[in-house]
Amino acid sequence: MSKKIGRGGVFYREFTKLNGFTGFTTLSVVHTHYLILRISMVLVLISIRNCIKNSF
Repeated sequence: MSKKIGRGGVFYREFTKLNGFTGFTTLSVVHTHYLILRISMVLVLISIRNCIKNSF
């Protein structure tokens, strides 16, 4: 199992290791989901900032 870093990744790795779980779970994609949400939010905030900055 690969070692993942991040909020979801650490929980996924430790939770599955402690319980001996080897099947599929959606916890493995939480890290990617957080990353995509962060990037999207940053892009939206930059766009809003530029719109406000250019309107004055």
